Amino acid sequence: MKRLFTLLIPVLFLILLPRVVDARWFGYDPSADEDFFEIMNSLEDGSKKDGVWAGSEELISRLEGFIMDHPNAEATDEALIRLAAIYIELNDFENASKHYRRHIIDFPASRFAPEALYGLGISRYRHGDFNESADLLRTIEVHPLSTVSLKVKAKGLLTQIESVIQSGSEAKAEDFEGGDYAIGALLPLKGSYSRFGERALKGILLAAEVFGSGGASVEVHARDVGLAPANAEEAVMKLAGNSKVMGLVGPLLSSTAPRVAKRAERERLPVITLSQKEALPSTGPYVFRNFITISSQARTLASYSYEILGQRNFAILYPDNSYGREFAKFFTEEVIKLGGEVVGIKSYNEGQVDFAHELTDLFAIEVVERMEGRRRIREYTSGIEVDALLIPDNYNIIGQVAPYLAFYNIKEITLLGSSVWNSPELIKLAGEYVEGSIFVDGFFAGSSKEETTEFVSRFRELYGYEPGLLEAESYDASMILIRALQRGWLTRRDVRDSLSEMEEYRGVTGPISFDGDGEAVKELVVLTVEGGRIKEIQRPFVPYMPPLEEGMEGLSPDGFTSGDYTGAPIDGPEGGFTEETLPAVTDDEGDSAKEEPLDDTLGSDGAENEELPGLWGE
Repeated sequence: MKRLFTLLIPVLFLILLPRVVDARWFGYDPSADEDFFEIMNSLEDGSKKDGVWAGSEELISRLEGFIMDHPNAEATDEALIRLAAIYIELNDFENASKHYRRHIIDFPASRFAPEALYGLGISRYRHGDFNESADLLRTIEVHPLSTVSLKVKAKGLLTQIESVIQSGSEAKAEDFEGGDYAIGALLPLKGSYSRFGERALKGILLAAEVFGSGGASVEVHARDVGLAPANAEEAVMKLAGNSKVMGLVGPLLSSTAPRVAKRAERERLPVITLSQKEALPSTGPYVFRNFITISSQARTLASYSYEILGQRNFAILYPDNSYGREFAKFFTEEVIKLGGEVVGIKSYNEGQVDFAHELTDLFAIEVVERMEGRRRIREYTSGIEVDALLIPDNYNIIGQVAPYLAFYNIKEITLLGSSVWNSPELIKLAGEYVEGSIFVDGFFAGSSKEETTEFVSRFRELYGYEPGLLEAESYDASMILIRALQRGWLTRRDVRDSLSEMEEYRGVTGPISFDGDGEAVKELVVLTVEGGRIKEIQRPFVPYMPPLEEGMEGLSPDGFTSGDYTGAPIDGPEGGFTEETLPAVTDDEGDSAKEEPLDDTLGSDGAENEELPGLWGE
């Protein structure tokens, strides 16, 4: 029925044109033009923040009021288009669809009709209704009022959607034709995780040049891979049966990654995973990973704090979930290796909002009461010496914890965090309390690196928002595969060998190579908050070096003597945590379909770009 509806639109255009003209002529209201002119004037004079009109709620109210008061006015068709576009910016695809549909039905002869079709196509695509979206985009091709530029845009999106729709059909083995290759994309494209799958797919499609900007002749065969490991394994088998497919990108979720890795290894099909599950590349020589892991973040953070900032005493406040436990474990291990000490560690429950007990216990807070006249004054002092406090949780929690630190007079310590801190929302919620804090990530869109700025510009031009870590990592993974194909490798083993022997690739997330286990060797971005803004720290990176052997003290990492470098004590720190007291971490085979909850957090580009959650689940 939906397909029939969309294909009949050009016919309805011809049939209803006289009726529409009559309706608009006899419904003409001069006051409506004045009202709409005033609304549009405020719209043009308004400003956008993060891609959304300032005062959008007021604009929505005024436009809806105008449409209600002037249902047949000459300007109502444009009012519907403008209103729907604002809802698109707000990621409210249900309301956007409603107003685009009304425009298509009530104003089929409008000059904005093709725009309404395209907008409805976008809305249904973002809502997960791929078939209806494809039908709408095909209609634009034959609509008499469609412009060439709109047809090109519609064709580009249609190519993307048809690739996704293929996930429901069985792949057939085909021979290479015209030197074309294909890569498979294993992503969650339906359900609660689809927004993350869509983001990764955009990075992959941009790398594959599917929008006709020249370059690689590479097809993308997308397959929907949700929570079920068995379905993910089946998708690998089907893609392996297509001789065009020379490599895979994905999956994202920890529940499916182990089975995908094992099946890809068995099929001898190279796969570059985007999962954070530890030790995944050790599955076999055909399995690689291009993504930040919990261990890489924890160790980079510890190394930077110890080597660059000179911090020695650390405290950890972590959420009692798999992500928090793993982060605390890896950070503690690295601090001890470097010669520092974790002087206190405390966990808290997920969803907790009151952190008074945990902080007073962690910092051994002492309370002294005194009277000033009739006032009772309480003074708080910390009973332990701490240089830095690690809180591996998202910015919402940091916004709740940070004020407690000021309340308990815990000052002159550096707050340390993980990639889930990297959002402008951190500044909104925690403000001055996170000034000078240090956290790490795998990608920073504001970087001055040439590869990053070019990627961000291309991505924003095509998709209309600023890319985040997931888009960047999937783009780099795809480009690594595509570069191997462009060199003329003809077998999957050749592709695997190319990845294994790859010299440093200058990606949008930084220089990348693979170690002997297939793990990406890359430098994480170190970020700080300065003047209410998140900034990248430009510094000569000092990688972690193991403790020096006896007699080698005073040698710098490059082998030359230096009075500014001292090795970590050979026997480790005095005190600190023993192996028995480290937070326990369980590691399964990934066969469970249960995932950790994800954060619906917003990135620097607003609602379009939710920040990547710290853990895809266990």
